[in-house]
Amino acid sequence: MRQLKRKTNKKEMKWLKLRNEVKFSMKFEMNGKKWTIKEVNQDDFWKDEGKEKEYGNYHFGRTFFQTQEIWLDNAISQEQKKKTLIHELVHCYIGCYIAFTGFDNCNEDFWCDIYCNSFDIITKIVEDYFEKDKIVVINGTNVTINGNNLPETVDTPTITW
Repeated sequence: MRQLKRKTNKKEMKWLKLRNEVKFSMKFEMNGKKWTIKEVNQDDFWKDEGKEKEYGNYHFGRTFFQTQEIWLDNAISQEQKKKTLIHELVHCYIGCYIAFTGFDNCNEDFWCDIYCNSFDIITKIVEDYFEKDKIVVINGTNVTINGNNLPETVDTPTITW
């Protein structure tokens, strides 16, 4: 959640809390497998691990091969979210396309080949995720959200999808 320089009223606090709880998602395919990108909060990461939140430990993202999901923290900045999505998509790419498991003995060219072969695929997914307009209903009004950016404030927020 962003830091505020002035005192916030109850409506703004409710909206800021709601902004932190909104969870976006998108489906994509990689090598014929259907995947979902989800934005979740830190509690979801810790619940999945069956642990209590640990002070100082923080998840930006995770890739789950069993459920074919990528989770992103919904509270990080757009810049960090984009970097995290790219990182998680590289895990996804390696899991979908690379059958080789002896990564400890790989030379620099091996990793460069993975990067150049996956670049277009990963770039397209990231562009789609951050460029798609989404329509959210706020107080009975359609609001277009570009690149998963929610408006900073609205009066008495009520969101329906």
